[in-house]
Amino acid sequence: MADKRTFVCLLRGINVGGHNRIKMADLRAMLTALGFADVRTYIQSGNIVFSASGVDERAAEAKISAAFDKHMGFVPRVLVIDGPTFSVAAADCPYANAAAANPKFVHAYFLAERPSDDALSALRAVETTTDEWVFEHGIVFVHTPLGLLKSKTIPVLERRLKVAATGRNWRSVLAIDALVRA
Repeated sequence: MADKRTFVCLLRGINVGGHNRIKMADLRAMLTALGFADVRTYIQSGNIVFSASGVDERAAEAKISAAFDKHMGFVPRVLVIDGPTFSVAAADCPYANAAAANPKFVHAYFLAERPSDDALSALRAVETTTDEWVFEHGIVFVHTPLGLLKSKTIPVLERRLKVAATGRNWRSVLAIDALVRA
């Protein structure tokens, strides 16, 4: 029997503006029915921590996506990350001081795959006098000192990188990491 591993699942596009609604109890039940264990959620926006044996990140994504399609009638963007990898990223924020001062201005954008060097250069070309970002651990860490609404980087991040991404503010990253470590 394979070793049990901890995973983080980030869903994009659920419970936003009244669309793609799902109760977290229903989400936990769905993942438990898929054979995942220790299923825990954080807030209503699709942050899940679970454990499983015999699957990797891509296999877990496929199982979760198929379950959404079958039981919910929609498929959100599903990104599964190895729990220890998530914890390393949470511990190694390049904007730790800014995050400590105001966690709503620091965000982690988790990417479905590594962007090309040309795509990273295209994101660096975004003209901004305030936003800062760093690509580390397969994540784009973004500091937006004027907030998301005034960010020049966030609205073009996915388009410039040409990969699917889902972002979480730093408070959420730390809360999800606490679930991983629990």
